[in-house]
Amino acid sequence: MAWAPFEIQQTDEPGLIRLTLVGELDLSTAPLLKERLSSLRSDALVVRLDLSKLAFIDSSGLHVLLEAVHDAGRLLQVEPELAPQVRRLLELTHTDRLIVTGASASN
Repeated sequence: MAWAPFEIQQTDEPGLIRLTLVGELDLSTAPLLKERLSSLRSDALVVRLDLSKLAFIDSSGLHVLLEAVHDAGRLLQVEPELAPQVRRLLELTHTDRLIVTGASASN
């Protein structure tokens, strides 16, 4: 598998900020996402994560997502469309309900 650089693309929408994660969310890039989510928490806006463009996610990335969902509650939403490898990891770890269903509340 070719290396895919990690990128966080931000789109500001009325009442929310959409973050599209692109590339590989792993041990080296998970702190970047954690830092971005922490900085946005003080804005008290809904943050919606789009994980459909992730090429890879490991346990470090999963940990950041779980922590963010727990800490932000209803202020963090995850788009229901997931990259196949992300969906597979969530299913294997039985965290799919915690991240997708628990965080995909509509506006």
